[in-house]
Amino acid sequence: AACAHGRMVELKLVEDSDQRLVYKMGAMAMLCHMSLCTLIAAVVSFSLTLFLRHYIGIFAFVFVAFPGLLMVICGFFGCANARHFTFTFDRAAGDFTAIAGGARLVRSLGEIRLIHIERECSSGGLFGGDAPGFAATLLFADGYRCRLEGGVSITGSGHGPSHLQAAAEKIRLFLDLPQQNIPLLSTSRASKEEHSPADAAQAEASLSRWLACQGIAPR
Repeated sequence: AACAHGRMVELKLVEDSDQRLVYKMGAMAMLCHMSLCTLIAAVVSFSLTLFLRHYIGIFAFVFVAFPGLLMVICGFFGCANARHFTFTFDRAAGDFTAIAGGARLVRSLGEIRLIHIERECSSGGLFGGDAPGFAATLLFADGYRCRLEGGVSITGSGHGPSHLQAAAEKIRLFLDLPQQNIPLLSTSRASKEEHSPADAAQAEASLSRWLACQGIAPR
């Protein structure tokens, strides 16, 4: 099952020529992920409501059923927002373009300084840490980073899945970057909270533009 999930979340090469390199991440992984979360929220809230109503009466609907309903609604919006992510390296235009639904990010190829793989580890939870997530990441001249992912992390171990390393190496060769290999940068979800307010505001604005895709309402 883990292997199937890993292959579902994959940076797929859809075009490979001397002038263009195009990768794509489909919406199915995000759709399945949000659908599973929605189903779990619905089942858990419904079961707890049936069990607790014998002990706390109407408060079971207030403190369990209503929050569960809100999570289910959020899950439906998440499913409606599932998008294809496309990453294009175009030598003729001299641009790198990332597209998700109606959101678009365009940067000059000349601004790309490095491609590396980021390994994100959780800080642990009730049952220990989750499997690390991996993403090929572009580093631009101004310090901006663009993770080539589609909303759901690629899981793996060590230095990451071989197909992700192969994709990063192909991008490195296409861009003719002055690096000899693909470095691995380990990060954590906790470290993301250690930024200045200005960095946090900039990151929030970038994330909003990237994920909004012309609004969250289903079309």
